Order: sequence, then structure tokens, then C-alpha cells
Amino acid sequence: MEIVNLKASFTRKLNPDGFRPMHLALQNEDMLMVMWLIDFDGNLVRVKGKGGVTPLHHAAEKGNSSILKECFKGCPESIKNVTFQDDTALHFAIKNHDAFELLLMEWLRQSEFEDAEFWEREILNWKDQEGKTVLYIAASENGWNDQHQILKMMLRCHARTGIKDHNGLTAKEILKGQVGLHAGTTNLEYAGSRYRIFVSINIII
Repeated sequence: MEIVNLKASFTRKLNPDGFRPMHLALQNEDMLMVMWLIDFDGNLVRVKGKGGVTPLHHAAEKGNSSILKECFKGCPESIKNVTFQDDTALHFAIKNHDAFELLLMEWLRQSEFEDAEFWEREILNWKDQEGKTVLYIAASENGWNDQHQILKMMLRCHARTGIKDHNGLTAKEILKGQVGLHAGTTNLEYAGSRYRIFVSINIII
């Protein structure tokens, strides 16, 4: 803290491994230091380290809701940052229900920064370097907890199902094969397991 007070630029210095103080504090789970750094300068949650990964990306991947909330208070605009692979924080959080719900429902949908409404749509349908949106990833990867809840959440928020990846495949086509997608309305039917779930969701394609 004394070093930062004397030389604030040190908070943005990279070490030889490509990490900044905020990244290291998160990796070492020093939550007190993380919160202190955010309080000192909220923009530190969007500084890029190795691979263009920001502290927000790291917190999203780890599913640390308390730190994500601090990041939101410190710099809501940090949700717009992507890695060098064009991954958003939502891409990092896709398999962590609590973190994904917080980022989508409490962060993107409730933000009031400039052009927030535009970025809500943009980030939800953002494509990584392989052309994959978070909906595409959620639809194509099986066998992880809370998959159907995350799919339902994105469809309710009007995630676009017709965006093509670099192979010309869309999330809609994957959903058709997996859960019986019909034009206009989707019946998410999970068979072959201990339960079946039927949910009617309007989709904007």
C-alpha cells in the first residue's frame, strides 16, 4: 500500500511472466489486496496481462462472485474487454452458473454506463476467434452442471441462435440436434437422464 501511494504506476507494471499486481493478488487469493487495489483504482480490473486476460476474466473463470461484484462497482465498463483470443468474461464464466448469472443478469442487464444497452446485446452475442458465441459453446458442450439453466437464461435474454462459427454452423443447428428446436418457440427437452425438462422460450433469430 505504501509503494502504491508513492508510485501509483507500479500497479500496472508487468512481471517477467506477464502478470500485473492485480493478477497476482487474484492468483494468490489475497482478497483483501484485490479489494484494496480496486478501491484505489477501479480501472485496474481491466488491465491486460498474458494473453490479454484481465483480472475480470480471471475472477469470472474462478466464479468468485464477491470479487465480480467488487469489479462491477469499480469499473462497469470492464465487461467490454476481450482477450487476444476475443474471449469475453462471459466466455470465461460459461461453465460457472453463479458467475455467469451475475455477469449477465446483474451486470450487463443493469449497467448504466454509456451505450450500456448496445453492449448488452453486443457482449452476449460476441464471437471469439473461432466464431463461437457463449450460446454456441453452451449448446455444443455437454456433461457439465447447470448447462440447461444457462441455455434458458441466454435464450430469455434474446441471445441470437443464427450466428455462424467459422465452419458455418450455428447454435440453432446444434440446439435442433440436441433439444428439439422449433421455429419461433423452443422446447428444451432433456431426455436420457433422470429427468426431463420442458421449457417454452421465445427466441429472436
